[in-house]
Amino acid sequence: MIEISRLTYRGNSIFRLSIESLRISSGENVAVTGPSGSGKTTLLRLISGLEIPESGGIRIDGREMNTRQPVPPHQRGISLLSQSLGLWAHMTAAQHIAFARSAGKTLKVNETDRELLNLVRLEKKEDDRPCHLSGGEQQRLALARSLANHPRILLLDEPFSNLDPVLHHELSWILNSMQEKQKFTRVQVSHDIASVRNEADRIVIIGQGKMVQQGTWNDIEKHPADEWVEKLLRIK
Repeated sequence: MIEISRLTYRGNSIFRLSIESLRISSGENVAVTGPSGSGKTTLLRLISGLEIPESGGIRIDGREMNTRQPVPPHQRGISLLSQSLGLWAHMTAAQHIAFARSAGKTLKVNETDRELLNLVRLEKKEDDRPCHLSGGEQQRLALARSLANHPRILLLDEPFSNLDPVLHHELSWILNSMQEKQKFTRVQVSHDIASVRNEADRIVIIGQGKMVQQGTWNDIEKHPADEWVEKLLRIK
């Protein structure tokens, strides 16, 4: 479980993120949406430990993450898939999986790594480096790498942006199948509410650095918090 309370963060003199209270249950699939610059990516970076809040707390499975000596990212049981993908140019597809699975201890590929590549339909590409993969193949590799070490929590920052509908559907299917198998908690950022409303257990709407509303799609659609949310829901 992720528990956020009275969280404040100031990135610069203009932007500020403030989350009074947010709880995400283990195994839940939560979509975070809102306009660009509202604080969605910053929230993921705070949960993962890549950013440190000014005040407030983040607890993961009952453990406080932001003490005087914050728990470092690699000890949080979290994988973050960023928009940039962050693939390593010198590694083959299979080596990406081995490196992530072993927490950087080896590039030696085992059968478990090959099974994961097979799951994302890259079994014929295991010896290829990123420059020889298509955009869709790079997306699938990045997703597989983020799950290679069986994280408790998977954070996704616009994972399907700029993809054609067919590839979007394919990656969504793969991700849903892997979540069902591995039982991880999933927090997915998307500026496009239409792309997540049918998959997410719950939707969190952020605007101007604050959580405006949260709930199921049906609840939010029936009872929008304000006129701004109502306008956001019309963008389908």
